[in-house]
Amino acid sequence: MEDREFVEPEILDSLAKIFKLPVKVISEFNENSILNTLTNPYDTSISQERDIKQLFLIKQVIKLYEDRTFIYDRMLKDNEEHTSWVMQFIL
Repeated sequence: MEDREFVEPEILDSLAKIFKLPVKVISEFNENSILNTLTNPYDTSISQERDIKQLFLIKQVIKLYEDRTFIYDRMLKDNEEHTSWVMQFIL
């Protein structure tokens, strides 16, 4: 999605619902603004509200990634348990 110049409205709506953010915040997300905020925290020319929303969005993406990783690990473990249970009856 980050390589696209245009993102379909349906995708933006879905992301907005997941992150509980307005579509405008997601569509106007600017990576450079976040980097500028992190490297120059006292620069008053930066819109703090926009940056706070973008940082919130980044935290949500990180949380979703961690949740996905946890679920994937759990699925692998369940699959291994199921496989070993089935193998008991085969062997």
